[in-house]
Amino acid sequence: MKEFFCWLFCFVFAGIGIFRIVKPEESIYMREHWRFKDYEPSETYIKMERFSGIVCLIVAVILIISTL
Repeated sequence: MKEFFCWLFCFVFAGIGIFRIVKPEESIYMREHWRFKDYEPSETYIKMERFSGIVCLIVAVILIISTL
């Protein structure tokens, strides 16, 4: 059972990372839409969002490899 939740966590974490890499504007909007009206993220913020997605994906891959 513990292994199942580890795999589930890995795939959810990988999914979040892929979503942040592919669609950073939507990811930012999902977190920030309640704070601002007509918010347009800067290019730097979009790049940081993609970088955090890459980090999430790397951590997920490391966790998947460690569970094998």
